[in-house]
Amino acid sequence: MLDSAESIGAISHFTAQEARAKIYFNPLQNDAKVIECAKDALSVDSDELKEHNRIVLLRLLCSSCYLTGQYEESLQAAIEGEKVAVAIDSLAAQGEFRFLTGECQMKLGQYASAYANMEYGIAALAKEEGFHAQSTLSHFLGEEINFMIEDGKYQEAVETGFKREELLEGMKPGVGTSEDYLDQQFAYHYSKMAFLLMKTGYKEMAEEYAEKFHGTRYSGDPVGKLRILEYLLESGSYAQAIQVIGDTDFPSPGDTISYDGEYYLTLKAEACRGLGESGKAYSYLKRATAISDSLERRTDKERALKVSAMYRTHEAELKAKEAETREARYILYIIVAVALCILTALGFLLYYMKTRNILDKNRLIEIGRSDTEKYIRLLQSAQARIRELDPKGSIQERSSEADSWQLFLKLEDAMDKDKIYLNVNSMKFN
Repeated sequence: MLDSAESIGAISHFTAQEARAKIYFNPLQNDAKVIECAKDALSVDSDELKEHNRIVLLRLLCSSCYLTGQYEESLQAAIEGEKVAVAIDSLAAQGEFRFLTGECQMKLGQYASAYANMEYGIAALAKEEGFHAQSTLSHFLGEEINFMIEDGKYQEAVETGFKREELLEGMKPGVGTSEDYLDQQFAYHYSKMAFLLMKTGYKEMAEEYAEKFHGTRYSGDPVGKLRILEYLLESGSYAQAIQVIGDTDFPSPGDTISYDGEYYLTLKAEACRGLGESGKAYSYLKRATAISDSLERRTDKERALKVSAMYRTHEAELKAKEAETREARYILYIIVAVALCILTALGFLLYYMKTRNILDKNRLIEIGRSDTEKYIRLLQSAQARIRELDPKGSIQERSSEADSWQLFLKLEDAMDKDKIYLNVNSMKFN
């Protein structure tokens, strides 16, 4: 339906991808598809990608990456989600992403930071009201208990369990909260508390919680009844554990190659070992180990495919960038060549204009020199004529004539040797 609606333009690509991510997450539980659709929707440049939609998509991406063991990517999505939650002032979303950050850090071995972030997220959600905030808080408290059990912090897990019980008792059936949901949550809680109290030595209280578990409707469910197995094994009730597990090796179809399948085979092996049936115990453990190996190989294969896809994408990006660089370099070469041609032409033009100006000036000076020589020759001719007519001229007149002649000789010498006619401003005579 989504494909058809998108193909005819009834809904946008972003809306279709967001809807697909939600459907793949629940009920289809296909985390690989959730990651694909969520990433694609987050990369779409659309006005539809509001802060609320971004938070929903980042929550789905974070959860699916976590469930598939991609803890680094899950952590990145959680950090980005918290930034968006802070921007829109959503304390509930901020607390949720902070707890998810702690979960990822726990898987990455950053235990101190992990517990601090989980506590921060729990405290933030505790300030919020409403079904979603309370149910999310209940789930997170249960997850924190599981981490504490893995870390051997049984007493801290018991204390956290009492906090969760108080929260559940305050959640009444109503809008968004069904009786079946609360019954299931109490069954989870009672079975976990029965195990923890037995583990910490509170046998009587553990038995009370086991009775509370059997008082829930979920304890009669084919899958729900298996929740009490950890308590039964811890209390040494191996025969009863075998009876609860029954003849089937897996609680539901599809668990053959799954973490649940590995988990229940391990519990069944422990029950058989408690009863002294070592052969059966070994057989169940061997099958559980085979499932574990298959899951690891599948995870490794998924990671290898992811790395390969990233490499191909990176390689394509590099080739595109190289092509862009070559094109930019070619354009730069053309620009430089054109600029050099223009500069060369300008240089030749300036040189030509300067040379022409000098030649013009020289021509004018030569003309002036010729005129001067002509006038001097006329003066000499006139003086010679005067001497012919008056050979007894005065001493002053003869002195003036000699001075004129000396001036002419100086001018002629300067023009021949110093070429002062090349610079009009330098033509000064003493």
